[in-house]
Amino acid sequence: SPGENKDLGDIELIARATRGNIKGKITDNNNKPIPRVKVTIIDSTPSITTITNNEGEYALNDIVIGKYRLTFEHIDKHFYDAEREVTVEEEKTTIVDMVMEKIKGTISGKTTPGNVEIYIGGEIVATSDNDGNYKIEELLPGEYTLTYRKNNYIEKTLTVAVHPGINTPNTNITLDPKPGTVTGRVIGRGS
Repeated sequence: SPGENKDLGDIELIARATRGNIKGKITDNNNKPIPRVKVTIIDSTPSITTITNNEGEYALNDIVIGKYRLTFEHIDKHFYDAEREVTVEEEKTTIVDMVMEKIKGTISGKTTPGNVEIYIGGEIVATSDNDGNYKIEELLPGEYTLTYRKNNYIEKTLTVAVHPGINTPNTNITLDPKPGTVTGRVIGRGS
């Protein structure tokens, strides 16, 4: 009734922090989408994580406004990890796209004989030393056809799979000498 006071007990007021969103697309150096990237806001409590879809897209919604660090980690470890700072603004969606670099691999081995030129796609990529040792670094993951050439030896090819962050060792090959010819005339005593 009017003019009457009633005790309603304790009332707890909870201030709702204003929030925003983060979204983006993860691609490689060729602008191809990268699925299976774990995107994490590492300096929130608890950390907030999502995973990119097949189109390389992700979204982190309803994030308290403020500055954060995002980490990008490929689940299958085919790309180098990345990190980016982001500011989440009130009732806005902040776009954070990322280009991730593939982890490269190495091929190493021994040629017999030494001093053999090694080609990939018609380009010389290495020459084995006097003992035949060689190493080809900074190769993107995939299959490569190596061609081994040395004067007076029969050329050989070898297909090698390169995996991210791994050395493919013992890629050894032996080249056979080209058959020779003898020219000239035979001089001898007649019978």
